Amino acid sequence: VMQQTMFRVKDPKRPLDFYTKVLGMQLITVGDFPQWGFTVFFVGYPPEKDLGPVPAKEEDKFAYCMRVPGCIELTWNHGSEAEDADRVYNTGNSDATGSANGEKVRGGFGHIGITVPDVYEACQRFKDMGAEM
Repeated sequence: VMQQTMFRVKDPKRPLDFYTKVLGMQLITVGDFPQWGFTVFFVGYPPEKDLGPVPAKEEDKFAYCMRVPGCIELTWNHGSEAEDADRVYNTGNSDATGSANGEKVRGGFGHIGITVPDVYEACQRFKDMGAEM
């Protein structure tokens, strides 16, 4: 079972709003590492019937999170929010962001899959909430 995948984010607010408000995931735990200049945010769909609710104590949340399958770790490298470019990380999908020679990088990230009852209804909801499609 896949436990997590990680995405780097320029500024945590926008992606956290997307994953929690648009996709309905829960923010399970946050790890702040100022000594290394980054913060991680773990979001997912905790299977509370199997694991119980997300613990209230901060010190218990990380261990709980590591038992939740399919989490997304959003890694914010401090300072990236101040960069001028709208996007500072390369998606690998015909994107030149961050490449040394300005050439587009191909064949990288594809997608994550979320199961929904009605894909057309979900897409309309995502659009209505401002998600890029």
